[in-house]
Amino acid sequence: MAPSPEPPQELPPAPEPAAPEEPVVEFQLPPAAPPPELDAPPPKPELVPEPPAPDSTLEDIGWLQVITRGAGNAMSLPGVSVLVSTGTGADLQVKYVSVTNSRGETGKVPLPAPPASISLNKDETQQAYSTYDVSVYLSGYYPQVSKDVPVFAGITSRQIFSMTPLPAYPDNPPEPTVFQNNEPRF
Repeated sequence: MAPSPEPPQELPPAPEPAAPEEPVVEFQLPPAAPPPELDAPPPKPELVPEPPAPDSTLEDIGWLQVITRGAGNAMSLPGVSVLVSTGTGADLQVKYVSVTNSRGETGKVPLPAPPASISLNKDETQQAYSTYDVSVYLSGYYPQVSKDVPVFAGITSRQIFSMTPLPAYPDNPPEPTVFQNNEPRF
C-alpha cells in the first residue's frame, strides 16, 4: 500500500508592512468672528444717480471676437496675428493687435460703437453700428481681410476665418483674400 499524501501546509499570512508615520502638524485657528446681530437692519446701498440718457454723439462699447480655423473648419489655428483697424491709407487707425490662443480665438475686444438707443428711433439717420476691418496673418497660409465687420453696442460680434494653406512652392507672393461684409438688414 502506498503511503497517503500529506495534506498541504498552510502558510501563515504575511505581516502587513508598517505604514510610515506621518508628521503631525497642529494649527491654531483664529477666534471666530462674533455672529451678526439678527435684529440689526441690513446696510442700505448708496444710491448713485443715473447718468443722463445717451445722445447720438456719445459712444458705447461693443465687442469683437476673432476665431481662426483651418482644414475646412476641422481644427483651430493658434498663433494667428490679428489686426483690427478703421480707415485706409493715411487715415488708418489700428484699434487692436493680438495673436490667437490655443483654441484659435482672441479674447473679446472692446470697440466703440454708437449707442443702442439709435436703433430704437425710427427717425434716426445715423447707422446703429460701427464697422471695422479685420486682417489675419499666419506663416504658410494666405492672409485674409474681412472689411466692414459690424459691431453693435452691448453685443459680441464673432468674425470667423477659415484659413487656406499656401501651395508648397508659390510662384508669386501671396495676395490677401478680401471679404466684403454686407450691411446688416433689419
